[in-house]
Amino acid sequence: MLPKKRDAFKPGWGVLITAGALGLGLFVGSAGPSWAQDKQAAPSGPQAKDQKEYNEAKAVLDEKDPTKKLQLLDQWKKDYPTTELIDTRDGFYLTAYMQLRMAREAFDMAQQILKSNPTALIPLYNVLQMVTAIKPAPTPADLDTGEKDAITILDNAAVFSSANQTALGQNAQQFAATQTQLKDFAKRVLLAIYLARDANKDDKRLSDELTKLINRDPNMPNANYALGEAIQRILKAENRPQDEAPMFWQFARAIDSTVTGPNALPANIKTGATKYLTDAYKAFHGNTDGLQDLLTQAKSSPFPPAGWNIKSIVDIATAQAAADKAEQEKDPVLYLWVHQVKEPLLKDDSAWGAVMGAGLPGPTDPNDPDSPQRFFNATIISMTPENRPKEILVGIEKPDVADAKLVFENALPGKMEPGEKVQFKGVADSLTKDPFMITFKLDDYKKDMNDTWTGKNPTGRGRGAGRGTGKAAPKQ
Repeated sequence: MLPKKRDAFKPGWGVLITAGALGLGLFVGSAGPSWAQDKQAAPSGPQAKDQKEYNEAKAVLDEKDPTKKLQLLDQWKKDYPTTELIDTRDGFYLTAYMQLRMAREAFDMAQQILKSNPTALIPLYNVLQMVTAIKPAPTPADLDTGEKDAITILDNAAVFSSANQTALGQNAQQFAATQTQLKDFAKRVLLAIYLARDANKDDKRLSDELTKLINRDPNMPNANYALGEAIQRILKAENRPQDEAPMFWQFARAIDSTVTGPNALPANIKTGATKYLTDAYKAFHGNTDGLQDLLTQAKSSPFPPAGWNIKSIVDIATAQAAADKAEQEKDPVLYLWVHQVKEPLLKDDSAWGAVMGAGLPGPTDPNDPDSPQRFFNATIISMTPENRPKEILVGIEKPDVADAKLVFENALPGKMEPGEKVQFKGVADSLTKDPFMITFKLDDYKKDMNDTWTGKNPTGRGRGAGRGTGKAAPKQ
């Protein structure tokens, strides 16, 4: 016979699930087990079918050992496969599974509860806790479900409704902190899900997912680092090292971030990433010029601005080749002097062996000595002596800096003024590097200076010529 009076019991009891690090709690199920013989006195809500079910449910509630609690739950489920208290029993199961870290079972039970209440806060949180802990590994479907529930926490306002606040028993300030903590946790779980699902499998998808996640929260240097790695693998697979600039930005953002806490990059990874960025940037750009600017810029934005780029060694070489070609086409002889004579001699003493004794600048076609001869364009800087000189200092690269000395066996006629222009070709005879000066020997000043020497011997009277006759002296 059923008892006339049930055990004293506070109405409206349910399962309090402690949510670990977040310090959350939520009653799962609308009401605890209840049973009454007198229908008029029966409380509203789900009821135990009879006294036996009531006793079994209460035994579960009273049991503190999660392993024994599971045994009692299994017995209850065996005795009463269907029950009005299904939500309450599922909540008990979820609590026990979470306490025992039974990831697979907890994950599945949380999903069962969410079918009837898709915005129940604690089951959603439990899904996020367990999804990557499933052994031996979560299935693709598990990861998809975890992603869906994480996005529900981030985007569905109903998760943080006043009803859930009331169920948690938190005031407004506490509930606001809960919301911040849980959303931060959801974003970290999304990162873990994306890496578990796509890393080394579908890096393009991973790159898209990480980009969306970083747009959700720009202060996730761990996500920037993961995105940098994904871009790195994509470029390697597609053999596109010339497109590494966006990868450098992500690593710079990750290692130079001031973010602390669980979203920060661990110190050991940051150290390795810093070295990698420095070495890779230098290999890509040719040196570390601009690296500090990159680190500074990356602090202000998780992604580079439109049009931003870093010039690669190939870019720099291509641009230099184009500039060299334009410079060479504009003045081939000056290009030869600066880049093919002067620069090699300043860098390497052994280069003089190829210049000494050579006639410069040489014929128009280096392979055809009979092609027209070329001449250096030069500016006179000084002459020794000033009149009828045998040495002339000239500037080829710059009009006011002497870099060539022209030496003649015979004195030139007359004089020219500093700043006047001449042309010449000659045989390289000697070199000084500081200041830079090549001495050239010239034989026939008219031929070797392309008739640009305009100095003339001054006119005047010869000895006794025209004395007293009024006639001019003969020309010299």
